[in-house]
Parts: sequence; C-alpha cells; structure tokens
Amino acid sequence: MKEPFRATKLTALLSGVVLSIGMPAFQAAGQFIGLSEQTQGLVYVLVLAVLFFVPVLVFVVGAEHLAIGSREMHKRTYWASLKQVGVRSIFWLLGGALGFAFLSASSAIAAQRCT
Repeated sequence: MKEPFRATKLTALLSGVVLSIGMPAFQAAGQFIGLSEQTQGLVYVLVLAVLFFVPVLVFVVGAEHLAIGSREMHKRTYWASLKQVGVRSIFWLLGGALGFAFLSASSAIAAQRCT
C-alpha cells in the first residue's frame, strides 16, 4: 500500500508557517471570546497538539523515519533517515520564522493605518 503523502521540505516549511500563524491567532481568539484561564489552558493543549505535535511527527519527522524505529539505531538507514529529518527540521524553523515575519509586517502595516 502506498503512503498518502511523504514528509518533505515543503510540508515541513508549511507546517512551521501554520504553527506560527495559528498559535497567535488562537491566543487572540481566546482573549476576544473571553475564555476563563482554565478553559483557555485546556484548549491551548488541544490546539498545541493539533498545530504542533501532530504536524511535527507527520510532516517533519515523517512516517518513514517512525517506521524504522529506535530498535535499528545501529544500522546506516536509521542515521541516513535522521539526517533527512534534521534538514526538514531546519525548514520547519524557517517556516516558523516566515510566519512570524508575516505577522510582524502585517501588524506594523495595521499600526501605520491607525495613525
């Protein structure tokens, strides 16, 4: 059976962008709605799972690396796969930086329009 998708540099980059835009958007929405601190904390954990943990495992680490498992750490394929995960991790960080740069630029533009 063929995998429906593979973890690539592009999926890692987009995952970083979605996280860096999604988390501040969630925080702003929580303040706007007026959630209690307990509710906001619970929802924060759920949003963190959806926007961070699952995408990092699926789009950065990838199913192919998870399938190898740590039981084969002594084999060359494990370490070759880990190198690819490292490169995708760098792209994930770049995606996060791009998302935050976008948010920063958009808030600066909005601040200029208000004055």
